[in-house]
Amino acid sequence: MPLRALYEGKDFDADDLTEEHRKQKFLCPICNMQFVLVLPSIGRIKHFRHPKGGSSHYEPETEEHLRGKRSLMDIAKKLNLSAKTEVKIGKHVTDVLIEGNQPLAIEFQCSKCNTKEIEERILTYWEKGIATLWILGEKFHIDLNIKKNSNSKGN
Repeated sequence: MPLRALYEGKDFDADDLTEEHRKQKFLCPICNMQFVLVLPSIGRIKHFRHPKGGSSHYEPETEEHLRGKRSLMDIAKKLNLSAKTEVKIGKHVTDVLIEGNQPLAIEFQCSKCNTKEIEERILTYWEKGIATLWILGEKFHIDLNIKKNSNSKGN
């Protein structure tokens, strides 16, 4: 679920959407298909989506993933970095691309992904001179609160 669209030929961030924008035409920056605006209730992330039945370059995303991409963009803005969400690199779409002398593709991984796909993405980005940073979502967090063996005597 993209956070970025093209509006009148320029990048437009979903965070800036209002009800008035429902009358406007927003396009997918990858395929130029017209997006549907998603303006959920308070507490949810505004975003775009392809119309039902339309092609999509985006896997379904969780609220955690949307919030993660939004947080990464907020950090980039605070650091005065030039960044975009959902940039197509080769056949992949990276979550956040930090632009500059040494571009950095940031992948916020919230769902299971096989090693082959990770290696393919890293190689694709590397071949284009783009470094990669992977941030793992909550599913990948390890509980470090190790329970004591019931046979131990408090050691």
